[in-house]
Amino acid sequence: MMLVVAVFAFFLVREERWQRRAEFDLRVNVTSAAIRLAVENALRTGRPAEVERLAKDLVVKQTEIVRIRLLDRNLATRVDANLLGGEPGVSLDPHRSVRDTGQPAVVEHQSRGMRIHTVVLPVRSSGSDDGVLEVDFVAGRLEADLLGENYKIALRGTVLVLLLGVVIWAALHRLVLRPITELKEGIERVATGESRAPVPVRSRDELGQVATAFNRMTERLEEARRRVEAETDRSLELMRRLRQTESLAIAGKLCSSMAHEVGTPLNIIAGRAELMLRALPPDSPLREDLNVIITQIDRISRMIRAALDPFRQREPARAAVAPDSVAEALQPLLQHFAKGRGVNLAVSLPKTLPPVRVDPGHLQQVLINLLTNAIEATPSGGRVQVTGLPEADDGRPGVAIAVQDTGAGIAENVLPRIFDPFFSTKPAHEGAGLGLSICRDLVRSNGSEIRVASKPGEGTTFTVWLPEAKSEDRREHS
Repeated sequence: MMLVVAVFAFFLVREERWQRRAEFDLRVNVTSAAIRLAVENALRTGRPAEVERLAKDLVVKQTEIVRIRLLDRNLATRVDANLLGGEPGVSLDPHRSVRDTGQPAVVEHQSRGMRIHTVVLPVRSSGSDDGVLEVDFVAGRLEADLLGENYKIALRGTVLVLLLGVVIWAALHRLVLRPITELKEGIERVATGESRAPVPVRSRDELGQVATAFNRMTERLEEARRRVEAETDRSLELMRRLRQTESLAIAGKLCSSMAHEVGTPLNIIAGRAELMLRALPPDSPLREDLNVIITQIDRISRMIRAALDPFRQREPARAAVAPDSVAEALQPLLQHFAKGRGVNLAVSLPKTLPPVRVDPGHLQQVLINLLTNAIEATPSGGRVQVTGLPEADDGRPGVAIAVQDTGAGIAENVLPRIFDPFFSTKPAHEGAGLGLSICRDLVRSNGSEIRVASKPGEGTTFTVWLPEAKSEDRREHS
Protein backbone atom coordinates (compact mmCIF):
# COMPACT_ATOMS: atom_id res chain seq x y z
CA MET A 1 0.00 0.00 0.00
CA MET A 2 2.82 2.38 0.90
CA LEU A 3 4.59 1.62 -2.39
CA VAL A 4 1.44 2.22 -4.42
CA VAL A 5 0.78 5.52 -2.66
CA ALA A 6 4.42 6.58 -3.11
CA VAL A 7 4.38 5.83 -6.85
CA PHE A 8 1.05 7.63 -7.16
CA ALA A 9 2.44 10.66 -5.28
CA PHE A 10 5.61 10.68 -7.44
CA PHE A 11 3.68 10.84 -10.68
CA LEU A 12 1.24 13.35 -9.21
CA VAL A 13 4.13 15.62 -8.10
CA ARG A 14 5.79 15.36 -11.48
CA GLU A 15 2.56 16.23 -13.24
CA GLU A 16 1.95 19.17 -10.91
CA ARG A 17 5.54 20.44 -11.46
CA TRP A 18 5.06 20.27 -15.21
CA GLN A 19 1.77 22.08 -14.89
CA ARG A 20 3.21 24.80 -12.63
CA ARG A 21 6.26 25.15 -14.86
CA ALA A 22 4.06 25.48 -17.93
CA GLU A 23 1.98 28.15 -16.20
CA PHE A 24 5.14 30.01 -15.12
CA ASP A 25 6.65 29.83 -18.62
CA LEU A 26 3.41 31.02 -20.15
CA ARG A 27 3.19 33.91 -17.72
CA VAL A 28 6.84 34.85 -18.31
CA ASN A 29 6.50 34.68 -22.08
CA VAL A 30 3.35 36.77 -22.12
CA THR A 31 4.82 39.37 -19.76
CA SER A 32 8.12 39.54 -21.68
CA ALA A 33 6.33 39.91 -25.01
CA ALA A 34 4.15 42.73 -23.59
CA ILE A 35 7.21 44.55 -22.22
CA ARG A 36 9.01 44.19 -25.55
CA LEU A 37 6.02 45.61 -27.42
CA ALA A 38 5.83 48.55 -25.05
CA VAL A 39 9.59 49.21 -25.43
CA GLU A 40 9.46 48.95 -29.21
CA ASN A 41 6.47 51.30 -29.34
CA ALA A 42 8.25 53.86 -27.16
CA LEU A 43 11.39 53.68 -29.35
CA ARG A 44 9.40 54.13 -32.57
CA THR A 45 7.64 57.20 -31.28
CA GLY A 46 10.96 58.74 -30.23
CA ARG A 47 10.35 58.65 -26.51
CA PRO A 48 13.37 56.81 -25.01
CA ALA A 49 12.67 58.38 -21.61
CA GLU A 50 9.35 56.53 -21.65
CA VAL A 51 11.29 53.24 -21.83
CA GLU A 52 13.22 54.01 -18.66
CA ARG A 53 10.08 55.09 -16.80
CA LEU A 54 8.23 51.95 -17.94
CA ALA A 55 11.10 49.71 -16.85
CA LYS A 56 11.26 51.24 -13.38
CA ASP A 57 7.51 51.04 -12.94
CA LEU A 58 7.40 47.38 -13.93
CA VAL A 59 10.31 46.44 -11.66
CA VAL A 60 8.65 48.17 -8.71
CA LYS A 61 5.09 47.01 -9.30
CA GLN A 62 5.60 43.47 -10.65
CA THR A 63 6.66 41.16 -7.82
CA GLU A 64 8.24 38.60 -10.15
CA ILE A 65 10.32 41.09 -12.21
CA VAL A 66 13.58 42.17 -10.56
CA ARG A 67 15.42 43.67 -13.55
CA ILE A 68 14.72 45.16 -16.99
CA ARG A 69 17.71 46.10 -19.08
CA LEU A 70 17.77 47.51 -22.62
CA LEU A 71 20.99 47.18 -24.61
CA ASP A 72 21.80 48.70 -28.03
CA ARG A 73 23.28 46.81 -30.96
CA ASN A 74 26.74 47.18 -29.47
CA LEU A 75 25.42 45.62 -26.27
CA ALA A 76 25.90 48.85 -24.39
CA THR A 77 23.36 49.40 -21.63
CA ARG A 78 20.84 52.12 -22.40
CA VAL A 79 18.30 51.44 -19.64
CA ASP A 80 18.86 49.33 -16.51
CA ALA A 81 16.15 49.08 -13.81
CA ASN A 82 17.72 46.65 -11.36
CA LEU A 83 16.41 45.74 -7.89
CA LEU A 84 19.42 43.54 -7.24
CA GLY A 85 21.79 46.49 -7.04
CA GLY A 86 25.34 45.70 -8.13
CA GLU A 87 24.58 42.21 -9.38
CA PRO A 88 26.13 41.92 -12.85
CA GLY A 89 23.56 39.35 -13.98
CA VAL A 90 24.23 36.89 -16.71
CA SER A 91 27.05 37.18 -19.20
CA LEU A 92 26.49 38.92 -22.53
CA ASP A 93 26.83 35.77 -24.60
CA PRO A 94 23.09 35.13 -24.75
CA HIS A 95 22.53 38.80 -25.67
CA ARG A 96 25.03 38.56 -28.51
CA SER A 97 23.37 35.40 -29.84
CA VAL A 98 19.92 37.02 -29.69
CA ARG A 99 21.23 40.12 -31.49
CA ASP A 100 22.83 38.07 -34.25
CA THR A 101 20.06 35.44 -34.72
CA GLY A 102 17.00 37.44 -33.73
CA GLN A 103 15.74 34.47 -31.64
CA PRO A 104 14.82 34.87 -27.96
CA ALA A 105 16.93 33.09 -25.34
CA VAL A 106 16.25 31.94 -21.77
CA VAL A 107 18.93 31.67 -19.09
CA GLU A 108 18.52 30.57 -15.46
CA HIS A 109 21.11 31.34 -12.79
CA GLN A 110 21.46 31.90 -9.05
CA SER A 111 21.77 35.36 -7.54
CA ARG A 112 21.80 36.10 -3.81
CA GLY A 113 20.30 32.72 -3.06
CA MET A 114 17.48 33.18 -5.54
CA ARG A 115 16.91 31.41 -8.80
CA ILE A 116 16.68 34.03 -11.57
CA HIS A 117 14.88 33.27 -14.80
CA THR A 118 16.28 35.62 -17.50
CA VAL A 119 14.53 36.17 -20.83
CA VAL A 120 16.53 37.88 -23.61
CA LEU A 121 14.47 39.26 -26.51
CA PRO A 122 15.44 41.09 -29.71
CA VAL A 123 14.07 44.65 -30.05
CA ARG A 124 13.05 45.99 -33.48
CA SER A 125 12.06 49.61 -33.86
CA SER A 126 14.09 51.66 -36.35
CA GLY A 127 17.35 50.62 -37.86
CA SER A 128 19.54 52.51 -35.43
CA ASP A 129 17.50 51.70 -32.36
CA ASP A 130 17.60 47.93 -32.67
CA GLY A 131 18.93 46.20 -29.59
CA VAL A 132 18.37 43.54 -27.00
CA LEU A 133 15.87 43.51 -24.10
CA GLU A 134 16.68 41.57 -20.93
CA VAL A 135 13.89 40.81 -18.42
CA ASP A 136 14.86 38.99 -15.18
CA PHE A 137 12.13 37.09 -13.30
CA VAL A 138 12.61 35.70 -9.86
CA ALA A 139 11.38 32.08 -9.70
CA GLY A 140 10.41 32.30 -6.02
CA ARG A 141 6.70 32.11 -6.73
CA LEU A 142 7.27 29.02 -8.83
CA GLU A 143 9.28 27.45 -6.02
CA ALA A 144 6.58 28.41 -3.52
CA ASP A 145 3.89 26.96 -5.75
CA LEU A 146 5.89 23.75 -6.20
CA LEU A 147 6.51 23.50 -2.46
CA GLY A 148 2.84 24.12 -1.73
CA GLU A 149 1.81 21.46 -4.22
CA ASN A 150 4.31 19.03 -2.73
CA TYR A 151 2.86 19.73 0.73
CA LYS A 152 -0.69 19.24 -0.52
CA ILE A 153 0.22 16.01 -2.26
CA ALA A 154 2.07 14.78 0.84
CA LEU A 155 -0.95 15.66 2.97
CA ARG A 156 -3.28 13.91 0.56
CA GLY A 157 -1.02 10.88 0.48
CA THR A 158 -0.89 10.76 4.27
CA VAL A 159 -4.67 11.06 4.54
CA LEU A 160 -5.03 8.42 1.84
CA VAL A 161 -2.66 6.08 3.69
CA LEU A 162 -4.56 6.62 6.94
CA LEU A 163 -7.92 6.06 5.28
CA LEU A 164 -6.68 2.97 3.49
CA GLY A 165 -5.14 1.75 6.74
CA VAL A 166 -8.41 2.22 8.63
CA VAL A 167 -10.41 0.56 5.85
CA ILE A 168 -7.98 -2.34 5.56
CA TRP A 169 -7.83 -2.74 9.34
CA ALA A 170 -11.62 -2.73 9.58
CA ALA A 171 -11.87 -5.21 6.72
CA LEU A 172 -9.19 -7.45 8.22
CA HIS A 173 -10.80 -7.23 11.65
CA ARG A 174 -14.25 -8.11 10.30
CA LEU A 175 -13.28 -10.64 7.67
CA VAL A 176 -10.16 -12.23 9.19
CA LEU A 177 -9.29 -11.31 12.77
CA ARG A 178 -12.75 -11.64 14.34
CA PRO A 179 -13.53 -15.00 12.64
CA ILE A 180 -10.11 -16.32 13.66
CA THR A 181 -10.63 -15.11 17.24
CA GLU A 182 -14.08 -16.71 17.39
CA LEU A 183 -12.67 -19.93 15.95
CA LYS A 184 -9.84 -19.88 18.52
CA GLU A 185 -12.32 -19.34 21.36
CA GLY A 186 -14.46 -22.20 20.05
CA ILE A 187 -11.41 -24.48 19.96
CA GLU A 188 -10.54 -23.48 23.53
CA ARG A 189 -14.11 -24.23 24.68
CA VAL A 190 -13.92 -27.65 23.04
CA ALA A 191 -10.54 -28.23 24.67
CA THR A 192 -12.06 -27.46 28.11
CA GLY A 193 -14.74 -30.12 27.59
CA GLU A 194 -17.61 -28.14 26.03
CA SER A 195 -18.32 -30.33 23.03
CA ARG A 196 -21.11 -28.08 21.72
CA ALA A 197 -19.29 -24.82 20.95
CA PRO A 198 -20.68 -23.33 17.70
CA VAL A 199 -18.81 -20.55 15.92
CA PRO A 200 -20.75 -17.80 14.05
CA VAL A 201 -20.52 -18.13 10.26
CA ARG A 202 -20.19 -14.54 9.00
CA SER A 203 -19.17 -15.10 5.38
CA ARG A 204 -18.95 -17.66 2.62
CA ASP A 205 -15.21 -17.39 2.08
CA GLU A 206 -12.55 -19.82 3.27
CA LEU A 207 -12.87 -18.70 6.91
CA GLY A 208 -16.65 -19.15 6.71
CA GLN A 209 -16.10 -22.64 5.32
CA VAL A 210 -13.69 -23.40 8.17
CA ALA A 211 -16.26 -22.16 10.72
CA THR A 212 -18.97 -24.30 9.09
CA ALA A 213 -16.72 -27.36 9.16
CA PHE A 214 -15.85 -26.65 12.80
CA ASN A 215 -19.54 -26.43 13.72
CA ARG A 216 -20.22 -29.74 11.97
CA MET A 217 -17.31 -31.26 13.87
CA THR A 218 -18.66 -30.01 17.23
CA GLU A 219 -22.11 -31.39 16.36
CA ARG A 220 -20.60 -34.78 15.61
CA LEU A 221 -18.59 -34.60 18.83
CA GLU A 222 -21.77 -33.82 20.77
CA GLU A 223 -23.58 -36.72 19.13
CA ALA A 224 -20.66 -39.02 19.88
CA ARG A 225 -20.59 -37.81 23.49
CA ARG A 226 -24.30 -38.48 23.88
CA ARG A 227 -23.90 -41.95 22.38
CA VAL A 228 -20.99 -42.69 24.70
CA GLU A 229 -22.98 -41.44 27.70
CA ALA A 230 -25.99 -43.50 26.66
CA GLU A 231 -23.83 -46.60 26.20
CA THR A 232 -22.15 -45.94 29.53
CA ASP A 233 -25.48 -45.53 31.31
CA ARG A 234 -26.78 -48.67 29.64
CA SER A 235 -23.68 -50.61 30.66
CA LEU A 236 -23.92 -49.32 34.23
CA GLU A 237 -27.61 -50.25 34.35
CA LEU A 238 -26.84 -53.75 33.06
CA MET A 239 -24.07 -54.14 35.62
CA ARG A 240 -26.38 -52.92 38.38
CA ARG A 241 -29.09 -55.33 37.34
CA LEU A 242 -26.55 -58.15 37.11
CA ARG A 243 -25.38 -57.43 40.63
CA GLN A 244 -29.01 -57.32 41.80
CA THR A 245 -29.71 -60.64 40.09
CA GLU A 246 -26.64 -62.20 41.66
CA SER A 247 -27.64 -60.81 45.06
CA LEU A 248 -31.17 -62.15 44.70
CA ALA A 249 -29.86 -65.52 43.60
CA ILE A 250 -27.58 -65.67 46.61
CA ALA A 251 -30.43 -64.57 48.87
CA GLY A 252 -32.68 -67.21 47.35
CA LYS A 253 -30.12 -69.94 47.87
CA LEU A 254 -29.55 -68.77 51.42
CA CYS A 255 -33.28 -68.71 52.19
CA SER A 256 -33.79 -72.11 50.59
CA SER A 257 -30.95 -73.55 52.62
CA MET A 258 -32.28 -72.01 55.81
CA ALA A 259 -35.81 -73.20 55.04
CA HIS A 260 -34.52 -76.70 54.48
CA GLU A 261 -32.39 -76.68 57.61
CA VAL A 262 -35.17 -75.22 59.74
CA GLY A 263 -38.04 -77.08 58.09
CA THR A 264 -36.69 -80.56 58.76
CA PRO A 265 -36.50 -80.16 62.56
CA LEU A 266 -39.85 -78.42 62.57
CA ASN A 267 -41.44 -81.32 60.69
CA ILE A 268 -39.94 -83.77 63.19
CA ILE A 269 -41.18 -81.69 66.12
CA ALA A 270 -44.64 -81.38 64.56
CA GLY A 271 -44.79 -85.14 63.89
CA ARG A 272 -43.79 -86.00 67.44
CA ALA A 273 -46.28 -83.51 68.84
CA GLU A 274 -49.09 -85.01 66.77
CA LEU A 275 -48.12 -88.55 67.94
CA MET A 276 -48.15 -87.39 71.53
CA LEU A 277 -51.48 -85.65 70.99
CA ARG A 278 -53.04 -88.88 69.67
CA ALA A 279 -51.62 -90.87 72.58
CA LEU A 280 -53.02 -88.58 75.26
CA PRO A 281 -56.51 -89.09 76.59
CA PRO A 282 -59.12 -86.52 75.62
CA ASP A 283 -59.22 -84.96 79.04
CA SER A 284 -55.47 -84.58 79.44
CA PRO A 285 -54.37 -80.99 80.31
CA LEU A 286 -51.31 -81.44 78.08
CA ARG A 287 -53.41 -81.52 74.91
CA GLU A 288 -53.77 -77.71 74.99
CA ASP A 289 -49.99 -77.20 75.17
CA LEU A 290 -49.44 -79.66 72.32
CA ASN A 291 -52.04 -77.85 70.21
CA VAL A 292 -50.21 -74.56 70.83
CA ILE A 293 -46.93 -76.17 69.77
CA ILE A 294 -48.46 -77.57 66.57
CA THR A 295 -50.11 -74.21 65.78
CA GLN A 296 -46.87 -72.27 66.21
CA ILE A 297 -44.93 -74.76 64.12
CA ASP A 298 -47.51 -74.34 61.36
CA ARG A 299 -47.15 -70.59 61.69
CA ILE A 300 -43.36 -70.81 61.36
CA SER A 301 -43.76 -73.00 58.26
CA ARG A 302 -46.06 -70.45 56.65
CA MET A 303 -43.58 -67.67 57.43
CA ILE A 304 -40.77 -69.64 55.79
CA ARG A 305 -42.91 -70.29 52.68
CA ALA A 306 -43.81 -66.60 52.55
CA ALA A 307 -40.14 -65.68 52.74
CA LEU A 308 -39.36 -67.98 49.83
CA ASP A 309 -42.21 -66.73 47.64
CA PRO A 310 -40.30 -63.70 46.27
CA PHE A 311 -37.52 -65.94 44.96
CA ARG A 312 -39.76 -68.42 43.19
CA GLN A 313 -40.15 -67.74 39.47
CA ARG A 314 -43.94 -67.92 39.22
CA GLU A 315 -45.98 -66.40 36.42
CA PRO A 316 -48.76 -64.12 37.73
CA ALA A 317 -52.28 -65.49 37.50
CA ARG A 318 -53.87 -62.32 36.19
CA ALA A 319 -57.63 -61.97 36.37
CA ALA A 320 -60.32 -59.34 36.75
CA VAL A 321 -60.23 -58.08 40.33
CA ALA A 322 -62.24 -55.40 42.12
CA PRO A 323 -59.57 -53.13 43.65
CA ASP A 324 -61.80 -51.97 46.49
CA SER A 325 -62.34 -55.54 47.75
CA VAL A 326 -58.59 -56.28 47.83
CA ALA A 327 -57.75 -53.05 49.63
CA GLU A 328 -60.56 -53.28 52.15
CA ALA A 329 -59.61 -56.88 53.00
CA LEU A 330 -56.22 -55.61 54.16
CA GLN A 331 -57.57 -53.13 56.69
CA PRO A 332 -58.48 -55.73 59.36
CA LEU A 333 -55.07 -57.40 58.92
CA LEU A 334 -53.10 -54.17 59.50
CA GLN A 335 -55.47 -52.22 61.74
CA HIS A 336 -54.05 -53.74 64.95
CA PHE A 337 -50.49 -53.00 63.79
CA ALA A 338 -51.43 -49.38 62.99
CA LYS A 339 -53.14 -48.83 66.34
CA GLY A 340 -50.16 -50.24 68.16
CA ARG A 341 -48.01 -47.47 66.62
CA GLY A 342 -50.64 -44.78 67.16
CA VAL A 343 -51.33 -44.34 63.42
CA ASN A 344 -54.78 -43.80 61.92
CA LEU A 345 -55.27 -46.20 58.96
CA ALA A 346 -58.03 -45.27 56.47
CA VAL A 347 -58.97 -47.22 53.34
CA SER A 348 -61.40 -45.43 51.04
CA LEU A 349 -61.66 -46.88 47.54
CA PRO A 350 -64.88 -46.09 45.65
CA LYS A 351 -67.09 -49.03 44.76
CA THR A 352 -67.43 -47.52 41.29
CA LEU A 353 -63.84 -48.24 40.31
CA PRO A 354 -63.65 -50.58 37.30
CA PRO A 355 -62.14 -54.06 37.73
CA VAL A 356 -58.42 -54.33 37.07
CA ARG A 357 -56.41 -57.15 35.50
CA VAL A 358 -53.88 -58.31 38.09
CA ASP A 359 -52.83 -61.31 40.17
CA PRO A 360 -54.80 -60.75 43.43
CA GLY A 361 -52.12 -62.42 45.52
CA HIS A 362 -49.44 -60.18 44.05
CA LEU A 363 -51.58 -57.08 44.54
CA GLN A 364 -52.27 -58.04 48.15
CA GLN A 365 -48.58 -58.62 48.82
CA VAL A 366 -47.65 -55.26 47.26
CA LEU A 367 -50.26 -53.34 49.25
CA ILE A 368 -49.30 -55.08 52.50
CA ASN A 369 -45.66 -54.13 51.97
CA LEU A 370 -46.51 -50.52 51.08
CA LEU A 371 -48.90 -50.14 54.04
CA THR A 372 -46.43 -51.70 56.46
CA ASN A 373 -43.69 -49.30 55.32
CA ALA A 374 -46.08 -46.33 55.50
CA ILE A 375 -47.22 -47.20 59.04
CA GLU A 376 -43.60 -47.65 60.18
CA ALA A 377 -42.61 -44.30 58.58
CA THR A 378 -45.51 -42.37 60.16
CA PRO A 379 -45.04 -40.99 63.67
CA SER A 380 -47.64 -41.48 66.40
CA GLY A 381 -50.72 -39.39 65.73
CA GLY A 382 -50.14 -39.49 61.95
CA ARG A 383 -52.32 -40.86 59.21
CA VAL A 384 -51.99 -43.46 56.44
CA GLN A 385 -54.64 -43.35 53.74
CA VAL A 386 -55.38 -45.62 50.78
CA THR A 387 -57.31 -43.98 47.91
CA GLY A 388 -58.14 -44.94 44.35
CA LEU A 389 -58.98 -43.04 41.20
CA PRO A 390 -59.61 -43.96 37.56
CA GLU A 391 -56.49 -42.97 35.64
CA ALA A 392 -55.22 -43.46 32.11
CA ASP A 393 -51.59 -44.27 31.31
CA ASP A 394 -50.40 -43.72 27.71
CA GLY A 395 -54.02 -43.75 26.64
CA ARG A 396 -54.75 -47.06 28.40
CA PRO A 397 -57.62 -47.04 30.94
CA GLY A 398 -56.82 -48.18 34.44
CA VAL A 399 -56.99 -47.51 38.18
CA ALA A 400 -54.41 -45.75 40.38
CA ILE A 401 -54.25 -46.91 44.01
CA ALA A 402 -52.32 -44.44 46.20
CA VAL A 403 -50.84 -45.21 49.65
CA GLN A 404 -50.16 -41.86 51.32
CA ASP A 405 -48.55 -41.24 54.72
CA THR A 406 -47.77 -38.17 56.81
CA GLY A 407 -44.26 -39.25 57.74
CA ALA A 408 -40.94 -37.44 57.43
CA GLY A 409 -40.66 -38.08 53.69
CA ILE A 410 -37.69 -39.32 51.66
CA ALA A 411 -34.58 -37.25 50.93
CA GLU A 412 -33.95 -36.33 47.30
CA ASN A 413 -30.61 -38.15 47.18
CA VAL A 414 -32.23 -41.32 48.52
CA LEU A 415 -35.39 -41.29 46.40
CA PRO A 416 -33.81 -42.71 43.18
CA ARG A 417 -32.45 -45.76 45.09
CA ILE A 418 -35.42 -46.90 47.15
CA PHE A 419 -36.31 -49.70 44.69
CA ASP A 420 -32.76 -51.10 44.66
CA PRO A 421 -32.42 -54.53 46.29
CA PHE A 422 -30.86 -54.54 49.77
CA PHE A 423 -31.11 -50.74 49.99
CA SER A 424 -32.82 -49.60 53.17
CA THR A 425 -32.84 -46.57 55.44
CA LYS A 426 -33.95 -48.68 58.38
CA PRO A 427 -31.53 -50.04 60.98
CA ALA A 428 -29.80 -53.29 60.01
CA HIS A 429 -31.95 -55.43 62.34
CA GLU A 430 -35.26 -54.05 61.01
CA GLY A 431 -35.17 -55.03 57.35
CA ALA A 432 -33.09 -56.47 54.51
CA GLY A 433 -34.10 -53.82 51.94
CA LEU A 434 -35.93 -56.25 49.61
CA GLY A 435 -39.56 -55.15 50.17
CA LEU A 436 -39.80 -52.31 47.63
CA SER A 437 -37.64 -54.16 45.12
CA ILE A 438 -40.00 -57.15 45.32
CA CYS A 439 -43.02 -54.84 45.02
CA ARG A 440 -41.60 -53.26 41.88
CA ASP A 441 -40.90 -56.65 40.28
CA LEU A 442 -44.37 -57.94 41.13
CA VAL A 443 -46.01 -54.81 39.74
CA ARG A 444 -44.01 -54.99 36.51
CA SER A 445 -44.75 -58.69 36.04
CA ASN A 446 -48.47 -57.78 36.06
CA GLY A 447 -48.04 -55.11 33.37
CA SER A 448 -48.53 -52.38 35.93
CA GLU A 449 -46.47 -49.44 37.17
CA ILE A 450 -45.42 -48.12 40.55
CA ARG A 451 -44.51 -44.49 41.19
CA VAL A 452 -43.32 -42.57 44.24
CA ALA A 453 -43.57 -38.89 45.17
CA SER A 454 -42.07 -37.48 48.34
CA LYS A 455 -40.88 -34.26 49.92
CA PRO A 456 -38.95 -34.10 53.18
CA GLY A 457 -41.32 -33.12 55.98
CA GLU A 458 -44.47 -33.59 53.87
CA GLY A 459 -44.82 -37.36 53.70
CA THR A 460 -44.62 -39.93 50.89
CA THR A 461 -47.12 -41.25 48.36
CA PHE A 462 -46.68 -44.57 46.51
CA THR A 463 -49.04 -44.96 43.53
CA VAL A 464 -49.69 -48.33 41.87
CA TRP A 465 -51.27 -48.03 38.44
CA LEU A 466 -53.23 -51.15 37.33
CA PRO A 467 -54.62 -51.74 33.82
CA GLU A 468 -58.36 -52.02 33.52
CA ALA A 469 -59.67 -55.54 32.92
CA LYS A 470 -60.90 -56.36 29.44
CA SER A 471 -64.46 -57.45 28.75
CA GLU A 472 -63.57 -61.16 28.52
CA ASP A 473 -61.73 -60.96 31.84
CA ARG A 474 -64.79 -59.38 33.42
CA ARG A 475 -67.07 -62.18 32.10
CA GLU A 476 -64.74 -64.79 33.62
CA HIS A 477 -64.72 -62.85 36.87
CA SER A 478 -68.53 -62.66 36.98
